[in-house]
Amino acid sequence: IEDGGFDNAYVQKLVTDFKNKNDRYVGLLAKEFEMRKAAKAFSKSKLSDTGDIDVNKLSSYQFDDNIFRKVMLVPKGKSHGLILLLDCSGSMSDNMPGSIEQILILSLFCRKVNIPFHVYGFTDDTGTWYMDRNMVYTSPSLISENLVRNSFVTSNNSLNLSNVQLREYLNHKMSNSEFTKALRNMILLKMSYMGNRHSRLVTRPSSEVLSNTPLTQAIIVCRDIMLNFKKVNNLDLTNLVIVHDGDADSNNSYLNSEGKYNSFHPSYVNVILRDKKFQYEEQIIDSQMSCSTFETILSWFNKTTNAKVFGFYIIEGRAKHAIERMYVNENGLTIREVQNTDRIAGYDLGKKIQSKFRSEKFIVSHKKNYTSFFMIAGGDNLVVDKEEIEIEGKVTASKLKNAFMKFNRGKQVNRVLVSKFIQGIAV
Repeated sequence: IEDGGFDNAYVQKLVTDFKNKNDRYVGLLAKEFEMRKAAKAFSKSKLSDTGDIDVNKLSSYQFDDNIFRKVMLVPKGKSHGLILLLDCSGSMSDNMPGSIEQILILSLFCRKVNIPFHVYGFTDDTGTWYMDRNMVYTSPSLISENLVRNSFVTSNNSLNLSNVQLREYLNHKMSNSEFTKALRNMILLKMSYMGNRHSRLVTRPSSEVLSNTPLTQAIIVCRDIMLNFKKVNNLDLTNLVIVHDGDADSNNSYLNSEGKYNSFHPSYVNVILRDKKFQYEEQIIDSQMSCSTFETILSWFNKTTNAKVFGFYIIEGRAKHAIERMYVNENGLTIREVQNTDRIAGYDLGKKIQSKFRSEKFIVSHKKNYTSFFMIAGGDNLVVDKEEIEIEGKVTASKLKNAFMKFNRGKQVNRVLVSKFIQGIAV
């Protein structure tokens, strides 16, 4: 990244200021996370006889047969891991500064509590793919050398999947110096999205091109990454976090025996998604809420990895339309589906949810195949501009509770990504 003429001291100050602004909050979140884990473990604890006689109870053996020593058995806490996918599509441009900031806070939290993690940006930009491999995209030799990009191997009856690329930005294996350097680069990248193209202080690298939203392809690629991630790090529980602002690209076509792609619509034909390796199959069902193929792919990901999936859908400037289309109530119905059966009830529900979103800057949607799906306000609402939580003296459970209640009363979306994530994995 070109620093726009900044000297190292200024760039280092940006990193230091970011850490100072968020270290206390990350510490509080870590404290809350440990408390939640401890509470969960204690709730599953049980008293058990040791087999040893308690001599202090021998005198009561004639009327009480409980004369054995007791021991409290508390189950060991489970280990967690996180993979995060950041949507690098064109419509994310105004949301990138806040999204990057939220992701950096989440990364600091993971390092604080020793949760293994990887952060990827997903895109389908062809030029970026070649640049990452030190190849010139416009070189005619690419064709003769058969270095044509193809993310997926196709065969008869395979889905028609466009290219995808996962670019890794951060991970838990980085040393302190490596992480500081990566943090510096990400802060500069965040700054490259701030302001307009005539007033930006930092020039964005040509490799950071925003393109489409190949979310379905990213989930498919991430399945094997998640399985390997769990195995290598010996994890009990794994989590996938998706930060995006658009639907997955449509993938409703497949390769036929003649080498051509046939389109299909699940309302008119039966299409079965099959994974021979895991002996898994599921019918693709038509959905009014989003791409039906994506929903089935996400179900396949859930069942073959057993990972939790947290979605953070960023809304900016189109809240009414997005809420009507993406919000799902506890009964699995969108606002439009409620309106189809009861127009007044659907209208009232829409007004209620829109009012809640304007007030609190985020809402919870019960979207299918997600562990949790949050719709959050984008743009400036994502940027962490100040420290909301203040606790004087020793941190206690009571002070922590009051601080978080005060924070919630402020109805801020700041740091919503990390706070909602830890609440989800600690239950």
